[in-house]
Amino acid sequence: MSEKIQEEIVLVITSVDGSEREVIVTHANDSLLLQLSAGETYRFLRRIDSKLLPLEQVIGLRTGDDLSLQFTEDESMVLQDYFTLCAEGECVVEMALESNAEGDLSYFSLPADSVGLELGDGSQLMLAHGDMLTLMELAQGQSALTNAIQQAQSNQLALGDVLAEAEAEVATEEAAASVSSSFLSFATVAAVGGVVISGVGSGSGVGAGLTGTDYSIVVGLGPVLSDNTELTIELYRADGTLLGTSSAFNPATGAFEYTDATGYSGTIIARLVDASSGVDYRDEATGASLDAPDNLLAIANVDGSGNVSISLTPLTHMAATQAGVSATSGAVSFTQPLTEAATNAANTNVGTAFGVDDILAAPDFTLDASGTSQTPDAYGIALALISAQEEMLGQTTEQVMATLISQMTGDTFSNVAKASLTLAAEGISGVPDLKLITRTQLDISALKVLEAYSSPSIALPALTLEDYTAASVTGVTTTNLAAVNANVLAAATGSADSVAKVQTLITTANSAVAKIEAYNNGDGTTPAALTVADYTAAGVTGVTATNLAVVNASVLAAATGGADTTAEVQTLVTAVNALAKIEAYNNGDGTTPAALTVADYTAAGVTGVTATNLAAVNANVLAAATGDADTTAEVQTLVTAANSAVTKIEAYNNGDGTAPAALTVADYTAAGVTGVTATNLAAVNASVLAAATGGADTTAEVQTLVTAANAER
Repeated sequence: MSEKIQEEIVLVITSVDGSEREVIVTHANDSLLLQLSAGETYRFLRRIDSKLLPLEQVIGLRTGDDLSLQFTEDESMVLQDYFTLCAEGECVVEMALESNAEGDLSYFSLPADSVGLELGDGSQLMLAHGDMLTLMELAQGQSALTNAIQQAQSNQLALGDVLAEAEAEVATEEAAASVSSSFLSFATVAAVGGVVISGVGSGSGVGAGLTGTDYSIVVGLGPVLSDNTELTIELYRADGTLLGTSSAFNPATGAFEYTDATGYSGTIIARLVDASSGVDYRDEATGASLDAPDNLLAIANVDGSGNVSISLTPLTHMAATQAGVSATSGAVSFTQPLTEAATNAANTNVGTAFGVDDILAAPDFTLDASGTSQTPDAYGIALALISAQEEMLGQTTEQVMATLISQMTGDTFSNVAKASLTLAAEGISGVPDLKLITRTQLDISALKVLEAYSSPSIALPALTLEDYTAASVTGVTTTNLAAVNANVLAAATGSADSVAKVQTLITTANSAVAKIEAYNNGDGTTPAALTVADYTAAGVTGVTATNLAVVNASVLAAATGGADTTAEVQTLVTAVNALAKIEAYNNGDGTTPAALTVADYTAAGVTGVTATNLAAVNANVLAAATGDADTTAEVQTLVTAANSAVTKIEAYNNGDGTAPAALTVADYTAAGVTGVTATNLAAVNASVLAAATGGADTTAEVQTLVTAANAER
């Protein structure tokens, strides 16, 4: 029976008199506490049976004046008062971290005046030595510590180079003969933030000979704004564990940068985290600065070394979704194992569907971060089309992506999806012939776009004259475009798959507009009253069974030639609906429905309503008898009354208190002024009378006077 090998962490304490004693760092639930004493030297090493060896790994944290050393998952020690006693040179703490071919140990000490990396809980990372994967295991569950180790490692000095430099320095010292050749102070180590980073071994560890992986990650929703401070990139391994995070944005490259020293190879998942709702990027469709969506994903395969470039875009997110990857706050999940083959296939599929060679490459956008147009590549065009869809359809990035994913089979979009993206090109300016480029990039003909628009399974931007012209269809003009679109949209599947069939739909559209015009020219009986379907066929929206009779009356009452285009009829319908809204306010209580806006009056064909007199006009509409605000003419009369009410108050302000006569509560109410009662009327009148000329000629000014008068009472 073989004898069990005994391995332990040993602390050798040398007293002032030169005597030595050992402390074994035992496996315990809690860290051992050791009060340091002046004049003593403390050396940590590893022992297997009787053989002395360097430590394989150790993490050092500063908490207050104490140094906590973690050697294994359950072997640790706290050196109390290290950063006071040792800073004053009263004690020395050394750790065996290297050995030569003969087995001689090299000891290192951590300068007590070092400054480490803050962990956010008052502690600092001071030392990290060992295989990076092992260090990550020691730090598991402590995200701040994990990130600090990775951050410090990104600027590490390889251990072999440190030794060579230190030996050269020691050789030039006059006291070299008295210095042990196996000793090296950490004071000679150049490291980021004062943190000492060293490594052992090779492969996936951190040390001499391991270069790690440098990530450059572009967020490709549009150019990222250089002053954004909210975006963070999280990187996950294929098993869903966190590899690291980065908020280090480089405005010069437009990329987030991260260095992974663990040598991780395999599939990586990149996740965009947006900390708040501030603006982050320049939208390609509108040129506006917008907030980025959270949880945008990308998947890629890495070999554990060199430089890796990854773009995080709607396209990469769609690829990740196709591969079964999703994300929630602080985690990624999978519907199936994420393999390198599945990753490559998903990225290739989405790239092929959009006509983009490499969706992980950085795109050339249609504009730069300042909003200036520039020449895009196929990737930039694809992203711009998604942005345009959001704007034109009133959808979010997430909604557009979900729709496109639902329309994809393997590496191919449905024609409806291709048509949707093609039509979205109308919303992008600054790129000549973009629709032609898009049709070529997505491999869809102009006629197929028209066909896809007929009875589509998803919402689509509207067809334009260019779409019909490109399909060799004639007879479509700005006048009948809405009517033609309505007929193509309503056509049964297969009814718009040839030029001849589309031409038939154009004829139908023209007939629908002519039918409305004929009703306008009739007597209300002949021709027969129009139906909701008649308006729909003419491309007119907003007509329902509820308002049909009123719309018909409006069309009938219009002047000859005032209802012979879709646009003219639409104006009549809009006015009818706007008047219905005004009438509803007249019938309300001033709170429900909500107060009317200037736009509401404009839509009803009412003129003379401005921000200045809006409150007065609303007050007059509200006070009017039921039925006295259901025509444009009636509402126009109320606008005149409102203006007269304000003028009356202004005249009193310019008078002498006798002529004109004193104002009444009703006068103020008619002007849209609130808060005037019989009780305070005299005080309000006095305030109006005392105001400077021109100080009571708007509802807002008079309201201020009322508020002041009430405050003085």
